[in-house]
Amino acid sequence: MKILFDFINYSGGAPKSQLGHMKLMAKEGHEVIATVGSDYEKISSLIPDIKIIKTNNFDIKKPLNALINLYNWIKIVRKYRPDIIHTNRTTQYKFLSVVSELTATPIAIVQPGGKVKIANVKPINNKKAIVYSIENRESLIKAGFKKENIKVISNRIEIEKFKSVDNSRQDKVKILISGNFKETTFRGVLSLLDQIQNINCLNNINCEINIVGKDTSKNNKYLSKILGKINETNEILKPSSSVDYLGWIDDIQRFEQTHDICFGKGRSVLQCAMKGKISFVMSEDGNVIRISEETLSNLYKYNFTGRGAYRNDIEDLYDLLRYEKIRSGFIKEANNVEGAISKLYDIKYAKEKLLKFYNSITKYNNNIRNKNAFYRCCIASILLVKIYIYKLIYFNKNI
Repeated sequence: MKILFDFINYSGGAPKSQLGHMKLMAKEGHEVIATVGSDYEKISSLIPDIKIIKTNNFDIKKPLNALINLYNWIKIVRKYRPDIIHTNRTTQYKFLSVVSELTATPIAIVQPGGKVKIANVKPINNKKAIVYSIENRESLIKAGFKKENIKVISNRIEIEKFKSVDNSRQDKVKILISGNFKETTFRGVLSLLDQIQNINCLNNINCEINIVGKDTSKNNKYLSKILGKINETNEILKPSSSVDYLGWIDDIQRFEQTHDICFGKGRSVLQCAMKGKISFVMSEDGNVIRISEETLSNLYKYNFTGRGAYRNDIEDLYDLLRYEKIRSGFIKEANNVEGAISKLYDIKYAKEKLLKFYNSITKYNNNIRNKNAFYRCCIASILLVKIYIYKLIYFNKNI
């Protein structure tokens, strides 16, 4: 099978999942190629042995450019003749669905974790889709997708195993807060630092708190607020404890291994939990939820983003810093839940699920392949019009 994997860029967790699935398919002997809109150099350094094609990302605000881009994409698909187009960014899969219709090439539409916007998915609700969470499946159903046409495949994280670190040492406690800063995350970091300021025992415990990630906004508008909060927190925690911002860390999984307690959301916290670390999900409203057997089901539904949070476990952080017995119990519970999380998210369990989905959309598209070019052109034109109509209908609506 020849599979074309489309990358809009290499920012955030979605392209890492895309890269993981592409490498998995290549490892299994399938021919893979990649299309890249931006961050070409970064992506090409990660997959030097895979054919990469530079493309322009679609921009719905520029209809003429979108039409030119559609024409260029049709040429790419006709030249390389993939059996499947696999794309996991909403700004791309709307327009690539048009390319799919025009070229009679099956498309694997993948919704990656975040909140679903109706304007993005409603025009293509007759398609089959992969989602990373139960929350996303429910959102697509509300947008008109049939439940049987949606497959939840959350297995997308490749875990690197390193020499374990002794979490029971008492000389220093290392806390990691990881994840990029954007509209849906930076408030959680600020709230966590506010709550850390209230942990009185940190004045007497040697605690190292590291914050890693980058500001993804155009003008770094979130980083300055976080740095200000770090300075404020350090004034309260000194002399024994401190908070440092370390920026972007390339080898993040190795860095995670050196910490005792981890905070984050999505992939950032899952990588820690899959190593058996005591891990907390930072919700968008400022609560933190410790990953445990009790919270696993709810956290999984929302892709470990903290959406749907019904509790705040900050007291667990207070207790594990104060009491060795409680900390040992949390470590044991983290080790117990590690296996369950790995089955849900470890990429090694994705192979059969992806292939089964690919085969289903190949059969799903057989009717289109059998239609003449004029019919396919009409269907594609209708789909393109629907994309813009729904954009106008839901313009400035946060749904």
